[in-house]
Amino acid sequence: MATYTVVKGDCLWGIARRFLGDGTRWTQLADKNGISKTNPIIYPGQVINLDVNGTSAPKTSPTSSTPTKPTVQYFGLQAGTDRTLFATWKWSRANTNGYSVWWEYATGDGVWFVGNITSTAENVRQSTYSAPSNATKVRFWVKAISETHTVNNAQVSYWTGKWSTAITYDFTNAPPVTPSNLSVSIDDKYKLTVTAQYTSTKPAADGIQFQIVKDNTTIFNTGNAELKTTLASYSCTVSAGGEYKVRCRAYRGKLYSSWTDYSSNTATAPSAPIGITSIKATSKTSIYLEWDSVTTATSYDIEYATQESYFDGSDKTSTVSGIEFNHYEKTGLETGNEYFFRVRASNSKGKSAWTSPKSIVIGKTPVAPTTWSSTTTAITGEPLTLYWVHNAEDGSSETYAELELIIGSNKQTKTIRKSTDEDKKDLTSTYSVSTSGYTEGTKIQWRVRTAGITKEYGEWSIQRTIDVYTPPTMSLNITNSKGEALDEITSFPFYLKGLTGPKTQAPIGYYLTITTKSAYETVDEAGCSKMISKGEQIYSKYFDTTDQLTIAFSAGNIDLENNVTYTISCIASMNSGLTATSSVDILVAWKDETYQPSAEIGINKDTLTAYIRPYCEYYPYEYYEVTKNGSTYTPTTTKISTIDGTSVNGAVTTTGETVYSGRLNGSTVYFCARVAKTGKPVSGITLSVYRREFDGSFTELATGIANGKNTYITDPHPALDYARYRIVATSTSTGAVSYTDMPGYPVNEKAVIIQWDEEWQEFDVTDGKETSEKPWSGSLLRLPYNIDVSDNHSADVSLIKYQGRKRPVSYYGTQLGETASWKVEIEKSDVDTLYALRRLAIWMGDVYVREPSGSGYWANISVSFSQTHKVLTIPVTLDITRVEGGI
Repeated sequence: MATYTVVKGDCLWGIARRFLGDGTRWTQLADKNGISKTNPIIYPGQVINLDVNGTSAPKTSPTSSTPTKPTVQYFGLQAGTDRTLFATWKWSRANTNGYSVWWEYATGDGVWFVGNITSTAENVRQSTYSAPSNATKVRFWVKAISETHTVNNAQVSYWTGKWSTAITYDFTNAPPVTPSNLSVSIDDKYKLTVTAQYTSTKPAADGIQFQIVKDNTTIFNTGNAELKTTLASYSCTVSAGGEYKVRCRAYRGKLYSSWTDYSSNTATAPSAPIGITSIKATSKTSIYLEWDSVTTATSYDIEYATQESYFDGSDKTSTVSGIEFNHYEKTGLETGNEYFFRVRASNSKGKSAWTSPKSIVIGKTPVAPTTWSSTTTAITGEPLTLYWVHNAEDGSSETYAELELIIGSNKQTKTIRKSTDEDKKDLTSTYSVSTSGYTEGTKIQWRVRTAGITKEYGEWSIQRTIDVYTPPTMSLNITNSKGEALDEITSFPFYLKGLTGPKTQAPIGYYLTITTKSAYETVDEAGCSKMISKGEQIYSKYFDTTDQLTIAFSAGNIDLENNVTYTISCIASMNSGLTATSSVDILVAWKDETYQPSAEIGINKDTLTAYIRPYCEYYPYEYYEVTKNGSTYTPTTTKISTIDGTSVNGAVTTTGETVYSGRLNGSTVYFCARVAKTGKPVSGITLSVYRREFDGSFTELATGIANGKNTYITDPHPALDYARYRIVATSTSTGAVSYTDMPGYPVNEKAVIIQWDEEWQEFDVTDGKETSEKPWSGSLLRLPYNIDVSDNHSADVSLIKYQGRKRPVSYYGTQLGETASWKVEIEKSDVDTLYALRRLAIWMGDVYVREPSGSGYWANISVSFSQTHKVLTIPVTLDITRVEGGI
C-alpha cells in the first residue's frame, strides 16, 4: 500500500497533485482517509493512504492527556476479613491497555517480600491481597500500561506510565476508637470551651484533636488536647457574630480515629451591623432607616439624637429596642431639624457595638436633578427617552417632576407624578418623546426639576439639546476591474465600493472589517502556519475620508482562503453624529495552489556573504507502457503520451508503481506514471527570501522576485555556523503562499566577524556572464583569535515598593536589554587587524556582529585597546549593546 506522511505546509490538494497527478482528486483522498471535505484539515505526522482503491485507512495518533500515574482512592481491610486488603484507583487516559499491580509485605525484620505481582484489564481498577499470618505490614503500588502503535516499523507506546504513590497498612498499629460525649459552650467573653471523653483503654489514645467550624463553611481553628484520665478539654477565643460547631477525633502518634459527628451550632453575641445603608425622609416628620442584617441577631436597637456629641455622654438621646427586622420607620420628628442615628444588634448572648452614626435633615428641597437622554442625535421615527435622577437633600423620594420641552418654536411644560409603589418610587425617572413627523434638522430642548417629600420644587437641571435627522444609509458593492458586480471572488484585483446617503449628511470616515464565516488553516507572509477561527477578523482598517468609499484589494494587501465565505462589514460615520452600517457575504472561489520553492546557496569565504538563487519548479508526470504477464506487471522504457485511464484494482508494477489502463490508438494499454527528473518553472508566482535567525525569528531579505530569472539575492550576514533560509512562493493571482525551509548550509567560520558601512544589491546572472558590479561592499573586521565573551540580559522592569507588602511589585515594559563584553588579545604585528580596529573605533553608526556559535545581530559597539612597549600582544575590549536594525 502506497502511503505519504504529512509534513508542515502540506494540503490535500497538493498531495493529490503530486501523487495522483490531479489536484482535484483530493476529495478521493479525503474519502479514503476519513477526512472531512467541508473542513479538510490534516496534521504533520499523519499518514495518508494514497491508494484510493485500497480498503484500509490509517488512523491519526491520539493526543496525550495529563495524568502519568494512577491515584489510589480506597485502601484498607476488606469488610468481614482480618487479613485481606483491598485497593481501588482512579485513571483517565486514552489508549490504556491495563494495569500492573504490586503487593509487598514485611514481617518486622526490616525486609520487604514480594507478595503478589499481577495485572488487570483496562476497565478493572481494583485489586485484593490476602496477607500471610506473619505479615506485620503490607504496601501497594499500581501503574497504568499504555497501548502501542507502529511508528517507522517499530512498536512505540503512546505514553509512559509511572507507579502510584505507595500506600502502607500496619497490622500491629491499629488506630484509636472514636471519642464520645462532645460538648461545646461559649461565655460572654467570646471564649469557646469544648470537651470530649475517651473511655477505651485498648487501643489507647494520647489525646483528642478538635476541629472548630465557623458558620458551617470555614475551619476556624484546629487544636489538640491531652487526655486527663478519660477527658480532654480545649479552649480558644472566637469572633463575635458567628455560629460555631465542633467535631473531634482521638490520636496516638500519627494514627487517628474517625471524626465524630459535628455538634450543633453555638452562637456568640452578635457583631455590629456593617452600617446604615439607607436613610431618607418619608414625610415632613418621619424617616426610614435600613441597615445590613446580622446572621446571629434576634433583634436590633436604634439610638438617635439631634447632635452627634450627645451619644455616649448625655441623656439627650432616645432608643428604640426590640426591632425584629433590619429596617425601621421613625415618626414624630420635627421638620427642619438634623437627626443622627446609629444601630446595634442583640441576641441572648448580649449586644454588639454601635454602628457609625448617620444623619439626615428632614424637609429640605432637592438640588437640580441629573439628566441624560437615550441619544443626542435622534432619527426620525426612532423612540426618544429622557432620563433624570432625583437628587434629594433629605433622602426623600421624588414625588413630582416638572418637564419643560421646547420643540422648534413650540414650548410645553408637563407635570409628572412619581409612582408611590414602594418598588418603583426610587427608580430612575423616564419620559418618552415621539419623533415621528419631525423633519430633519428639528431641535428638541429640554430640562427638568423635581420635588421631594415637601412637594417644593428644587432647581432646574441644565438644558439639553437633541438634533433630529433622517436615518443615514449605506450600500456595499463588490466589482471586478471592469466594474461588473461579483457574486464570488475568482481573482485579484477586486474592488469594494460604498455609497452613503442622504445627501444632507456627509461621511467623515469608514471602519471596514472582514471576518471569516468558518475556521480554516493557512500560512502567514513568512510561511508560518496559523489557524483562523470562525468569526475572526482577517482585515480591519479605518479610512479617514469624506469621499465615497472605494478600495482596491490585491494579493499584496489581503490574504483570502479558497472555498471560504467572508463577511465584509463597513460602518460609515456621518457628520450628523449618526452611523450607517452595511455588510455583504462573499465566497472566495479561486483555485488554491501549492508550490515547493527551493534555492541554490553559495558562500563567499572572503566577505562571508551568502548568495541565494530562489526558484520554483514543478515536475510533471511521464507515462510508461507496462506489460502484463499473468498477474505480473512490468514497466518498460517506452514513453507514451498523456492519456485518460483508471487504476487497476490492487495492481502495482514490479517496481511499485500503480498500474492504470486506458485506450491508446484504439487499443487498451497498461501504463504507469513517474515523476519527471527535469523540472519546469512555475508561472504566475513571485518569490521571497527570509533568513532564519538564531532565535527562531525571520528577517526579510527580498520579496517580489520573479520566478524563472537567474536572480541572486545577497545576504551580507549569514550565520557563521550554518546559513538557514526560508523560500516563500506567492501566487500573483490568488495570493496563496507556500514555503520551503532550506537545510542548513555549512559556513564553518571560526572567527568573530564585525561589519559596518555596507552596501549590497541583487544581481542577475544569465548564461554564466560576470556581474558588472560587486553585490556587496563595506568594512569587515575578522578576529580569528581566542575571545572571551561575557553576555548580560536585562528586561525592562520597574520594582515598586508598597507599604504593607514584604517585597516589591514588578512591572515589565517592552524593552529587552542585551549587552556583551568581548575581550581578545591580538598580535602587535597584525597591522591589518589593528588598522580595522582603529577604523571601527571611530565609526559613528551601528555594526553587525557575528560569532561562530551562530548568533548575529545589529549592535552599538565601543572599542578600547592599549599598546605597551616590550609586550607582543594588544588587549582589546569590545563593549556591545544590541539594537534594532535591518538586514
